[in-house]
Amino acid sequence: MSSPATHPYPVYLPRQEQEFGDTPVHRSFLALADFRCSYCFGRGMRGKRNCECVMRRIFRACLAHYRYIHSFQDSISSCVATISRHGGATKLYYSRKSEEFCADFCVIAKRALTPKQWRIFQMRYLDGGDWKHCCQALGMDRGNYFHAVYRIEVTLGRAYSRTEPYALYPIDEYMASQRGCDLTPKPQAIRKSLADVVPLRKVAA
Repeated sequence: MSSPATHPYPVYLPRQEQEFGDTPVHRSFLALADFRCSYCFGRGMRGKRNCECVMRRIFRACLAHYRYIHSFQDSISSCVATISRHGGATKLYYSRKSEEFCADFCVIAKRALTPKQWRIFQMRYLDGGDWKHCCQALGMDRGNYFHAVYRIEVTLGRAYSRTEPYALYPIDEYMASQRGCDLTPKPQAIRKSLADVVPLRKVAA
């Protein structure tokens, strides 16, 4: 497998290759924890990784943005100039972020899920089918169906937040106009006034 930095398309690295590497990166996701969760009790961590309730909320946030974009499917989004900086090189390119988000949402899901999970994902989230229709079409009972749905949400929440080089979540970072740039505010030098540089008496003279 190619390294994520040079991969031509978003790639999701499976859990066994990541070695729970989401621990230092995803501590900012702890605010998404569900206080009603019976495993983490709102702490957002289960051992050395994020709790499944956090991953489900990440998936639902991405799903909500996907459906929001599709609510404007009759109109075409405008091109956005994006600055990308990797390996010391700066590139400027134009893209349609909304269409790219929807494409990555489906492509990453298809790669991360099993064929059976992908069929459930299509029927429930893409086609909008209710649980009764899905259970009848898939030949599943209600309990097994919802257990499969919860596993899909956890798997995709982890995939959407750990895809490299550009994760779908946080969504605002994916939709940003700068990628690979250090956006941390840097302290600016304080500009000295004229009175600090030249004494007022000499100026008056």
